[in-house]
Amino acid sequence: LTKNEMMISEIWCPEKTVEITGEGYKPEGKFLINKNEIDAKTKEAVSLMLKVGALCTNANLESKGNEYSIIGDPTEGAIVVAAAKMGMDKTRLEAEFKREYEIPFSSERKMMTTINIRERKRMSCVKGATEVVTNLCENIMVDGRPARMTNSLKEKIIQQNLEMASKALRVLAIAYKEMPSAEKEAAEK
Repeated sequence: LTKNEMMISEIWCPEKTVEITGEGYKPEGKFLINKNEIDAKTKEAVSLMLKVGALCTNANLESKGNEYSIIGDPTEGAIVVAAAKMGMDKTRLEAEFKREYEIPFSSERKMMTTINIRERKRMSCVKGATEVVTNLCENIMVDGRPARMTNSLKEKIIQQNLEMASKALRVLAIAYKEMPSAEKEAAEK
């Protein structure tokens, strides 16, 4: 019997796969690399991916006592739960990174985009089909540092996407871009 609950079981960052344990929507679990527990908060690519992913969702995690449920899309809910397992509370994230704008997911675009503002700085958060999102990226986070997105890296990402999909996993790519501040944009007009 299944409970119809989605959860994130793997996150791929260049050269490493992070396994996430736990059951259902309960925001408890471990982050593992090669079966060894890690402090995911110290893995910048993982924490950044979950932060951006949570900001680019409309789902929320709710609790009543020890019972947890998702309000919204189950795929988005899985992202919110994975972020919560790392200690990120979506309500606090949204208070810190206020959403200014949203372009909803559509079958034509194959991605969702939000524009979030923090301390006058704007950030575009995107989640969607791996090939679509990857083709828009100029850079990629490798070992906590931005690196130029190369055709070779794109091929690795697409290959990893196929490998994860072959295990019956639903795969999404997550990306972000820092944008000009609202003040700078107004001054340039």
